[in-house]
Formats: sequence, C-alpha cells, structure tokens
Amino acid sequence: MRSLLLFVVLLFCTLPLFAQEEEVETYLIVRIQRQNNKSNPYFTIEADLHNDHALALYELMPFDKTLFVPKKGIHFYYNRPDSAEQYYNYFKSESEALDFIGKQQWGLVTVLSEVSTDKRSDGFAPNDRIYTMVSSRPVYYFRKKVAPLDVITQ
Repeated sequence: MRSLLLFVVLLFCTLPLFAQEEEVETYLIVRIQRQNNKSNPYFTIEADLHNDHALALYELMPFDKTLFVPKKGIHFYYNRPDSAEQYYNYFKSESEALDFIGKQQWGLVTVLSEVSTDKRSDGFAPNDRIYTMVSSRPVYYFRKKVAPLDVITQ
C-alpha cells in the first residue's frame, strides 16, 4: 500500500515536468487582400497584430508601385534568391502568399467567409433606388507549434 501511495505521489509530482516539455500552439487570423493595380494586380498579407510568433509576416515591406525604388536586401517572393531574408508584401497570387505563410511554419486550420454589405444608390432621380451589395472574402485561421519557454518569456 505504501509503495502504491509513493508511486501515485511521484507520478503527480513528475507530470508537470513532462507537461513543460510539450509544445504549445499559437493562432493567427490572416486576410489576403487583392490590390487592384490595373497594370499589375497583386496580393498582400494582412495578419492580425500582436502575435510575437508572426514577426516574419509583420516585417514584410509595404509595396507602392508609384513610389517604388528597389531597396537593397529586400526581394519579391516570386523572384527570391537563396539568401533572401526580407520580402515586399507583394505576391503574384493568393497561393503564393499562402506558400510564404506555410514556409513560416504556420499550418492552416480552416478558412471562413467574412461577409460584408454596402448600401448604394443607383443615382437616378427622382426614383433613386437604394440597393445592397453583398460581398465576401476568405479569412484564414492558422496554427503554429511553439516551445513553452517561448510562450513564458514573451
């Protein structure tokens, strides 16, 4: 009986030690926005802020075609050399943007639709008609495994 009691006490004392070694998960919500540049449409990654494990997404350099001057050390993802470390927030397709997120060790959990409405007028007086436009866009929900010490220290 004593050995069984000792075993149970030791078991409960050592379980927290093993739990400390398990990975913890962090989550991130991402929207991929199409930029309607007439001559060259592209996509940007819009990640929800304040996730310490999404720094690679937050550090993407904004791209503005009208003010574009190539900056040394910053690359387009589609034309990246092996040594590239920093990228413009410019992706040729939604798939390319998702590939970049996946290379940062984020795993896709699910995709939901974000629905929005906008009331508009047809502009023809005196019978000005109001109509509602409904649109939706995908919202991506990602998960990443991180070490528990990373979670505690941040």
